Amino acid sequence: MPQMKLKREQKLGVQESDIIIAIMGPTGAGKSNFIEKLNGGHPIEGAAGKISSAFLKSYTSEMAVYRVYNHPLFHNNIVMVDTPGFDDTKKTDLQILEMIGNWLQETYGKLGVLLSGVLYFHRITDNRFSGTANKNLRMFGKLCGDGAATKVTFVTTMWDKMSGDRAALARSRVDELKSTYWKNLVALGARSEPFNNSCESAWGIIDPIAQSEEERKIIHLQNELVNSAKRIQETDAGKALYEALNSLLTQQRETLDQLVKQMNGVGRGGMPDPARAVQLQEKRKKIEDDIQTTMMQMQTLKLNFMSKLVLFFKRSSTRGVALGD
Repeated sequence: MPQMKLKREQKLGVQESDIIIAIMGPTGAGKSNFIEKLNGGHPIEGAAGKISSAFLKSYTSEMAVYRVYNHPLFHNNIVMVDTPGFDDTKKTDLQILEMIGNWLQETYGKLGVLLSGVLYFHRITDNRFSGTANKNLRMFGKLCGDGAATKVTFVTTMWDKMSGDRAALARSRVDELKSTYWKNLVALGARSEPFNNSCESAWGIIDPIAQSEEERKIIHLQNELVNSAKRIQETDAGKALYEALNSLLTQQRETLDQLVKQMNGVGRGGMPDPARAVQLQEKRKKIEDDIQTTMMQMQTLKLNFMSKLVLFFKRSSTRGVALGD
C-alpha cells in the first residue's frame, strides 16, 4: 500500500467530497509544525523547505492547502487549510481578513463546500494573553460564530516542553482558558486537545474530525458573505477588526506623542547627540507610517449611515461569538 503523505497544492481549490479542516491561530502557535508532524516530520512535497522554520517572521503570509494522499480510510480527501494569523509582518490585518473571507466565500458560494473542522492553536507556555493573542482570539470568535462551535478544537501546543510541576500547572491553565477566554465557544460545544509534538498526537486530533465529517457546519463569516450578501466591512469580523484598529490607533498616537517629547529633549541641557537624534527620527518615521497604515484600513472598514441602515435588513442565522477578555 502506498505510504501516506502530505502535499502542498499549488491552487487553493477543493472538491465537494473533500474533508476540509481549517487551521487558525497567531503566528508562532505551532500551526506549521503541526502540519509537518502529520507528514511524519518529513519534507512536504510542494513546500519550499521546512514550513515552520521561519514562523517568527510570520512566514505563512498566504493561505496554503495541504492534501493528504493515501490515507487508509479517506484516500486523498483530507485537506488542511493553513491560514495566516492576524499579526502578520507582511500583510495588514485587513488583507488577512479579506484573504480568508474570499476563500470561504469562494468555496461555499460556488461549490457549496463547508468545513468539517476548525483548529485554533495556542501555546500552553504563554502564561498571559498579549494584545496580539487577544486580537487573534477575538477575530476568531467573530469569524467562526456559534453555528460551527461544535466543529472547533482548541489545540494547545508546547506540551513536549512540560514535565512535573510545569505540566500540572499547564493542565490547570487549560482549565482556566476553558472557563475564561474560550468560555463562550466551549459552552456551545467546542473542545480542547493537547498536541504533544508527535505524528501520532497530530493524527489523534485529525482522525476524529475526519470520521465525523458528515456533520459539516457553516462558518459565520461564510454565512454573512454568501447567504446574507454582506460586504467584508459589514461582517462581525470586519466590525471587530475596526474596533481593534481603533484601539491600536490610540496606542500608536500615544507612542508618537511620547517620542516627540523625547526628541524635543535630546541635547537639552548638555552636548548634542546627533546619533540619538537620528535614531529617534527613524523611530518617528516608522510610527507615522504605522499610523497611516492603520488609518487606511479603518477607512476601508468604516460604515456610513446608509450602510448601517441597509445592514439592519441583512440579518444572519448565525452570530459571532465574543472571546478573549
